[in-house]
Amino acid sequence: DLDGDGICNALEVPGCDEPYACNFNPAATDPAPADDPCTYPANDNVDCDGNSLLPQFLTQPQNITVSCTAIPAPPQVLAQPAPAAVAYQSLFPSSCYDTAPAIEPVLLETEFPGSCPGEATIERLWTITDCMGRSNTHMQVINVVDNTPPEVFNDLAPIQLGCDDAVVFDPIDAEDACGGEILFLGTPDIVTTPGICDGDFTRTKTTVISDQCGNETTIIQTLVVEDNVAPIWLSEPDQFVVTDDLDAGGFEIPVVQDDCSDFQIDLNVTYEEGACPLAQVLTRTFVATDECGNVSTEWVQTITESTDLSASVEFDAVSCHGGSDGSATVTAEG
Repeated sequence: DLDGDGICNALEVPGCDEPYACNFNPAATDPAPADDPCTYPANDNVDCDGNSLLPQFLTQPQNITVSCTAIPAPPQVLAQPAPAAVAYQSLFPSSCYDTAPAIEPVLLETEFPGSCPGEATIERLWTITDCMGRSNTHMQVINVVDNTPPEVFNDLAPIQLGCDDAVVFDPIDAEDACGGEILFLGTPDIVTTPGICDGDFTRTKTTVISDQCGNETTIIQTLVVEDNVAPIWLSEPDQFVVTDDLDAGGFEIPVVQDDCSDFQIDLNVTYEEGACPLAQVLTRTFVATDECGNVSTEWVQTITESTDLSASVEFDAVSCHGGSDGSATVTAEG
């Protein structure tokens, strides 16, 4: 027993007697020789076989590309200590892994603006740390794109108007779901299509809008204008007229108005016997019709002829002489 350790030289086994060394020899009775010392892992994050001792992610969110309206919420991420770390640490007199709570990932989210308001790059960095202070990270990159055109809130069903209504399109009410300004591209195109008459027509307005990422929406608004208003009598002469000279004419006629289209006036004339001998009653019926076929109410005027009949007879004196005939001039009026 040259070294005095109580073990015969023949039974001594030199070798590494440190349990956490990579070349640990449980049969060693003497320290490792200088030419074969104890060896250890390359660094604190691997074991002797090169297995990682860093905590592990059980779930790893992957990189994705999404619309600005469909950015997902951060998912639940699960983690655990590395099995190699648990095994390696068990070689020591005590191990924190025996009593350590579950690993709680810590999330740091950073957003980098893109080339327009609806686009961005989001980096989600999860960090996990085990009870030995070993840390690991996982990053998910979310590429956010704006491929959604602006949304229009106008009711785009055709709007029915009367010919005397204001022919005005509603202002465009639109919004970009991804945020940012609504841009109007060029000048709206307005087309008027005539109807069957001047008071009827259809007018369309085509407007193109865009968000700041170049997504376009075409808006078509339609106004349908119909003339369903009949002409009206603007001024009406007396409807009952008495005259002593029916044939002289010159009686007033009513004035008609139509704000939407041209019109024509039809006159119907009838004669009837009056209450007095030789007198007549003239009835004039006026009707106005516009180009769209709307007919006014009838306007009727009654013209009654009056007479003041009288008669007179004038004659010269007549004389007869010697039984001869005489003559006289008789004048009758009335």
